[in-house]
Amino acid sequence: MKKDNLLKCTLLFSKEEDTKNSIAYQVGGIYDITYDLGEGTNDTSNPSKYYITDDDITLKEPTRTGYTFSGWTGTDLTSLTKNVTIKKGSSGDKKYTANWTPNTYKITVVAGTGTSVSGGGNCTYGQTVNFSGSANTNYTWNGWTDGVNDNTRSVTCDDNKTFTTNSATYNPPTYTTTRTGSHGWVGTYTCKNGTGTITSCSLYNFSCNTTSGCTGSTSTHYFSNCGDDYGGGLSESISC
Repeated sequence: MKKDNLLKCTLLFSKEEDTKNSIAYQVGGIYDITYDLGEGTNDTSNPSKYYITDDDITLKEPTRTGYTFSGWTGTDLTSLTKNVTIKKGSSGDKKYTANWTPNTYKITVVAGTGTSVSGGGNCTYGQTVNFSGSANTNYTWNGWTDGVNDNTRSVTCDDNKTFTTNSATYNPPTYTTTRTGSHGWVGTYTCKNGTGTITSCSLYNFSCNTTSGCTGSTSTHYFSNCGDDYGGGLSESISC
């Protein structure tokens, strides 16, 4: 036998992959596996090719932020399949498409003291969610606990989140009432939330002021230190 023919018949393998490729070639093939991941990330153990001599290959699930893997479609699959196995002895190129279901989250909006809120609720990943908060009557708006002051807000749904309004500042309403005495005097008092104490009295005119909270009931105030024409006390009732 000639020397060059002898070289053609001699196989030298420097590593295992060379051996594997040669055997696969002799018995019929090396095949490609391609993936359509739809913005997902493949598991690093999923191969891009396989050999006819390989043991069974079971594909691992890919991942995608904000989505749950719902299964593969593709070569030799008749329906959505989560567990795909390429059996030993299989042949031919394979192509698989990853299918995804967007995750569902909840945006919770909580009202602090003296405020009202609306909006929020369940949402799917990537959706824009609107919500708002406002101060109730006789309250001053103090924004949200995360430092945002805008009443109306929009956020992207990417996790379960809670937004809470700061407690609003209470501003008691002011009530003014006048009373005319039987001999012509006029008394005036100003109270916040219906509870008052006399703070001044001049001639037949007087006023009272308070900063106490409203009880929601009728209060009677006796102005014994500001007498009427007969020297008696004045009483007056107002409701908050």
